[in-house]
Amino acid sequence: MSFLPDVKVLCDVCGGRRFNSETLSVLWREKNIGDVLSMSIGRCRGILPAHPKVHHALKLLQDVGLGYLTLGQQSPNTVWR
Repeated sequence: MSFLPDVKVLCDVCGGRRFNSETLSVLWREKNIGDVLSMSIGRCRGILPAHPKVHHALKLLQDVGLGYLTLGQQSPNTVWR
């Protein structure tokens, strides 16, 4: 049914954040994993400078013009045949 538009239904429990309430209750710099994954790469670089490997990877992504992407952005499920 490729002619029909994609339908997205958010979970009633997590609101589309893909984590249970116990996981979302863990905070780092007043942000939970759902908050961090919804941030853009450019914004996330500001809160993760203490982690050199992560900061370097985020800087590379921003340097090539991908700073607008979010960390938790899903890629489309494409089947190649």
